[in-house]
Amino acid sequence: MSSELPIEDVLGRGGILSRRLDGFRERPQQVEMAEAVLDALREEAHLVVEAPTGVGKSLAYLAPVLIGAVATGRKVVISTHTIALQAQLLEKDIPLLASCLPIEFTVTKALGRNNYLGLRRLGLAMERAPDLVADDPAVVALRRVHEWSEDAFEGRRQELDPPVRPEIWDQVQSETDNCLGHRCEQFKRCYYQAARRRLQTADVIVTNHALYCTDLMLRQQDMGILPEHPVLIIDEAHHLERVAQDHLGLSLSRRGMRHFLRRLLGGRGAQGLLKRLDGDAVDGAQTLARKVGEAGDRFFGDVDRWCASRPGSNGRYREPGLWDDVLSADLAALADRLEILADAQERDEVRVEVEAFARRSLAMCSMVRSLLAVDDPDLVYFVERDPVRRHVELAARPLDIAPILERDLFDKLGCVVSTSATLAAGRGENDLGYFARRHGCSGARQLVLGSPFDYQRLVEVHVPRHIPFPDEDGYDEAAADVVLRYIDKAGGGAFVLFTSYRALEASWRRLAGPINERGLMALRQGDTMDRATMLTRFREDGNGVLFGTESFWHGVDVPGSALRLVVITRLPFPVPTLPLNEARAERLRRGGEDPFPKFFLPEAVIRFRQGCGRLVRTEEDEGVILCLDRRVVERPYGKRFRATLADASWDTGVEDAAEDSSA
Repeated sequence: MSSELPIEDVLGRGGILSRRLDGFRERPQQVEMAEAVLDALREEAHLVVEAPTGVGKSLAYLAPVLIGAVATGRKVVISTHTIALQAQLLEKDIPLLASCLPIEFTVTKALGRNNYLGLRRLGLAMERAPDLVADDPAVVALRRVHEWSEDAFEGRRQELDPPVRPEIWDQVQSETDNCLGHRCEQFKRCYYQAARRRLQTADVIVTNHALYCTDLMLRQQDMGILPEHPVLIIDEAHHLERVAQDHLGLSLSRRGMRHFLRRLLGGRGAQGLLKRLDGDAVDGAQTLARKVGEAGDRFFGDVDRWCASRPGSNGRYREPGLWDDVLSADLAALADRLEILADAQERDEVRVEVEAFARRSLAMCSMVRSLLAVDDPDLVYFVERDPVRRHVELAARPLDIAPILERDLFDKLGCVVSTSATLAAGRGENDLGYFARRHGCSGARQLVLGSPFDYQRLVEVHVPRHIPFPDEDGYDEAAADVVLRYIDKAGGGAFVLFTSYRALEASWRRLAGPINERGLMALRQGDTMDRATMLTRFREDGNGVLFGTESFWHGVDVPGSALRLVVITRLPFPVPTLPLNEARAERLRRGGEDPFPKFFLPEAVIRFRQGCGRLVRTEEDEGVILCLDRRVVERPYGKRFRATLADASWDTGVEDAAEDSSA
């Protein structure tokens, strides 16, 4: 098929899309990427592509995927990080190509199982509802779910409008460990099973990194969610490492423990399973569950006090037995009692529910013991703590996901294409090597595309020379004065980006009042407003000023004049004391390498590029990038940052210096 339909005939001047789309403009970078993807598909090779904003990377991989894989009978999975990109693919880009290309194919979306309604579990919940007050909010919500279930489209939680509270959905969601399979009376109607059948027959599956990493883990136990697929596209690939670390590691939190016990005992709108059962073992199971709750509070209280007694600590722990294991024995006993209780149930649908809780209790028992043993040299163990929200979590994350991804992903699939707008650690030769090494695909082909935007015309980069360095006295006051002056000049329309919440709060206290006095809307990440709502208000206002931290440095799209000033308050070097960063630096030093040029600098360059990339999203966008960190022009390594925006107009007045490795 590829010989019959060249990429140029689809994406090039005079091609299929040019005849279908008004205002079509040929993008040489898009064609170049598509040709590289098609070559990788033909030759079963892996490929890493940096495709800057404006290239049109989704069409640049979708067209060759359809021509070179789907048309030849190969199933394709596309994994993204954000819901927005999934929606773009499913609602815009894929339908466009389906209407243009002479290729018939089917496409579906893969979601985690708990996004689907479990009809059997809904029936059980409705059986319990008469025991509650008729106008109880939980009963009202369950009735609404029941009414919706009669003619739900795909039975997905996202179809419910307005959504139900999490504790209600917990009672009715489809779950793996309490599924009766073919023995279930609802099997033929089951929404999740219907979704699985769609996955088996679809030519193209769109999913997210979290589900893909879960599937990757389950495949090692022959329990995969996704069907076999020789081709994988990883879009927004810069998020993959963090998602993989979360899903391939260990964690146990006080919040999660309490949630588990609420589902057993009831509370906060949840109908506790044990309150709806009969049998001699019920009272004993309830007593043990309450004992687990008390033990959990003691255990996490000990962990919390350990953290509080170590001010300045990053929460990392390296020794076994730091806290008494007052929890795992009770969890094991609860699992045994639930197994006995399950055996006493006459109805299969009730027995499988109880068995599922027994397995979860046993899994938590194993998790506690593993997290206290500290015996896996490939994991970094640490405590995450938020005293305001009373959140305490023990976690262990793999220090290096590269061997895992190499073994379980790249060595097993024929063609993996990893792409994002920002992957390269600079503008030099082989700058994708850093990404490739970190993700286990060092042998992959590499392609860095140029930007289609005229940055010389669209972007000015300003670096004030008179303010102190970020760690010097007087920086906060001087930086706030400069930011306010630039906001005045731009009339708002600004992102002010920080590397920590502490710095954001300090700046907010100085600037929120003066910004409001000028009649401009000031928005702050961390307020009660969620990110999506905040971005909508920012776009609609047109002159707002948004204060944001890490999640606003990437994955945020504000095309048009609503964003015309991006402020980089300091170069975004990784925090060296965070447990994973600290462990990476230690490993590099043990190997005789300097962690600054090998880890901290390339990470900072990539994040800097991501933050600056918020400004220009279309050919009509223009504005100023204000960098308040003089190191970008006064430290030798600053030229690595400046090189990433070499096409823009820089107002620095400083010549490049020789490279070194001191921050």
